[in-house]
Amino acid sequence: MKKYLLTLVILFAVIVNPLQSQSQKLKLAVYATGNVDNLLKNIAQNNASTELVNCGRYQMIERSSEFLRFVSEEQNYQRSGAVDDNQIAELGKQYGADCVCVVDITKVDNYLYVATRMIDVTVATSQRAGDAENTNYSTPADLRKCVTAAVKKNGRRKCWQ
Repeated sequence: MKKYLLTLVILFAVIVNPLQSQSQKLKLAVYATGNVDNLLKNIAQNNASTELVNCGRYQMIERSSEFLRFVSEEQNYQRSGAVDDNQIAELGKQYGADCVCVVDITKVDNYLYVATRMIDVTVATSQRAGDAENTNYSTPADLRKCVTAAVKKNGRRKCWQ
């Protein structure tokens, strides 16, 4: 009887533990900005989303295009054309995100610079950041490599914590 009870307890722990870790994942929205066209922003957004979700700490908010539309509307409203971290955090809260990863892309001729920052929507501050550059940019594959490097360069920890 004790063997069966112990087996049930172990089985229960094996089944419940992954379910608990799934519910503890932070909800993530990704926002790409910069002086590149929307196609490249979309590539950067998808690449950063993939890297962050695959690290196991985040779950992506599936309707991120809607979040981007909200951010874009706010950006159009602002005279400066830029959305600051407080505004992004507020939109993230309204959308149900725990954090927002901002991917900022700067391209000048063949030079590409990608900076990423993770904004905690509860305190509206950047908690982690990373960057990468490519001095010989020629294809969207180079952008993907830069985004991946910027996300991973954040620190020695596994993903952003």
